[in-house]
Amino acid sequence: MREDTGKELIVFMGNLAVAWKLIIQILKRTASCYRGWWQWHCICKTRGMDRTVVVLITSDDPDVVCFALVYLDDLVQIRDCQNAIVLSTDSEILERACSSSKKILATKKINERQKDDLLQLMCLYRFDERFVCAALDEPAGRNGSRFIGRKGISKEEIVAVGIYGLNSLKNAKTEFE
Repeated sequence: MREDTGKELIVFMGNLAVAWKLIIQILKRTASCYRGWWQWHCICKTRGMDRTVVVLITSDDPDVVCFALVYLDDLVQIRDCQNAIVLSTDSEILERACSSSKKILATKKINERQKDDLLQLMCLYRFDERFVCAALDEPAGRNGSRFIGRKGISKEEIVAVGIYGLNSLKNAKTEFE
């Protein structure tokens, strides 16, 4: 019997543990994507959804929330839609949304898990052009906050141009009046 056999077995067992952890992560994320797909499917059953943009506001930054709501009508127009549905985990954001635009078809409070599931699905693939996540650093891989201040780029520009895809700015105030 070789002396290396014990070391090889330890290495093999370590690799096996890493492989199982990876498999478990893949299964968890797959389940999350499925729940996100199901959540999206339920949203799509909303009456009048055919020409509606859905905006998920996940940011804790009040400026980003403000800009997301200020430019919401422009987003609806540029996407050739009639109205919008706003999703958020924060009921205060939903109240502000109702007062900021007349084009809002509905607002829906979702829990953290539903938000994470929708974001996980969005990370997997661009499942619907009508879905927009209004946040600087979500879904995973989006790093909008690192551009703030570089060459004069503001949060407003990141939301309006970078996230919503608009061509012009309103120079909006960051406070609701």
